[in-house]
Amino acid sequence: MTNTCCLDQQYHVREPRPKGEKKRDSKARKQRARESQWWEQAGERSGPAPDGEEAEWIRVCDRGAEIYEMLMGCQELHHHFVIRAAQDRLVTAEEGRANVGQLFATARAQEPLNQFRLEWRTRPGQSARTAPMKISTVKVWVRSPQRPGKNAGAFPPIRGRVVRVWEENAREGSEALEWILLRGLEVKNFAQALEVALRYSTRWLIEEFHQALKSGTTAEELQ
Repeated sequence: MTNTCCLDQQYHVREPRPKGEKKRDSKARKQRARESQWWEQAGERSGPAPDGEEAEWIRVCDRGAEIYEMLMGCQELHHHFVIRAAQDRLVTAEEGRANVGQLFATARAQEPLNQFRLEWRTRPGQSARTAPMKISTVKVWVRSPQRPGKNAGAFPPIRGRVVRVWEENAREGSEALEWILLRGLEVKNFAQALEVALRYSTRWLIEEFHQALKSGTTAEELQ
């Protein structure tokens, strides 16, 4: 039985950039608190997943959560994850011994396991439709990024699976759809890859929840 729930909710008011700090000063930005740290904090506030096989915690997130510290935190807390890749990171050989390619090219080089049909809701500029989607998977080790005072690759690589879901022939007037998903568990066959894709498709539930908070309860007015 699968349950989808919201374990943590944080209200945040963005603070303006400090006076005198240049807009593109990435070094200064990395030295102060960043919005990307919300994801780590959410994991810490939720706590470690329970031991045993009777339940597994799977964090399903969009590209905003594709952060190295977030992924490492999931592994430390025994949280599984399905996260859409945002950055074309370097892929290494096992345990980070050597760079062997880029994440997106590696995912796109795999042959499809099979295909399935997925219902897409209405989006800006595109109407609702049911589209045939292909799916593939490959094991990867994703290299750690550069951090202040540390070169890229200084931290352990992220071990996991990439599941690519894509539309090969979009209908006229529609943009071809593609997800490149990072998964923290083994994915060996079509059934397991399909489960990953369908889990990510349920992410819209939390989007609808947030929309209700904004429009139905006017949560943003609390700022």
